[in-house]
Amino acid sequence: MGAVPPSKAGSGAALFQTAVELGLRAVAAAGQLPAAQGGDLLAAAREAFSAGLHVVGVVAAVFYAALAVLALWAFRHMRVLQEDGDRNTPQQDLRSSRSRV
Repeated sequence: MGAVPPSKAGSGAALFQTAVELGLRAVAAAGQLPAAQGGDLLAAAREAFSAGLHVVGVVAAVFYAALAVLALWAFRHMRVLQEDGDRNTPQQDLRSSRSRV
């Protein structure tokens, strides 16, 4: 919930509560089944949770990678502003930094 913006806190809380309820119902249902079936249900619930978590992680990683590529593409023609206010191209900045070394 800490990563959810305040304007979306209600949606985040609802999603979290749904996940908790489903997990608790799986555990409660497993307790009412015979040992072998209850164990299978718990294993399936854990696997579903892990798989969902992995999917969300991959989707988030792809999204942020695409966002980074888009940002790099959008700012590819930006020029570097020197401390003295002169605009130089990145190649000029490299040459000037090499000459200072």
